[in-house]
Amino acid sequence: GSERVCVTTQRKEINKDEYSVIGLKIMNIIDPPQNQPAINFEIRITPPNGPPTGLLGYNKNNQPIVKAPDFDGLIVVPDERSIDLEKYEERNLGFAVQVPKNAPSGTYILNVEVKANGAIYPPVHKVYIEVT
Repeated sequence: GSERVCVTTQRKEINKDEYSVIGLKIMNIIDPPQNQPAINFEIRITPPNGPPTGLLGYNKNNQPIVKAPDFDGLIVVPDERSIDLEKYEERNLGFAVQVPKNAPSGTYILNVEVKANGAIYPPVHKVYIEVT
């Protein structure tokens, strides 16, 4: 549609020890600075900032799921990337989300943040991964 950043799904169910691919589309509507052919876009997929520290999501009782010594969260590949887009150019990308065997059941939150030449390129999307 007319959105600058689109994510294929806002909510995805993934079983433990499995993975799924989430699609992302970016459309550049910014004029590049003079003498530059394109705008640099940085994409980062991160867990929420908290509180509490290390927040990853919430279990079925609405209690926080946080990082632990034996569990660092969902595995996102790639969790960062950089691309250049000319004005009105669009690019389809994807990132894989893997759920470790020892992941607690619940709803995990991933923030999809895009920056254009270092400035936030709104909106920041949230993807909710349901682990049962």
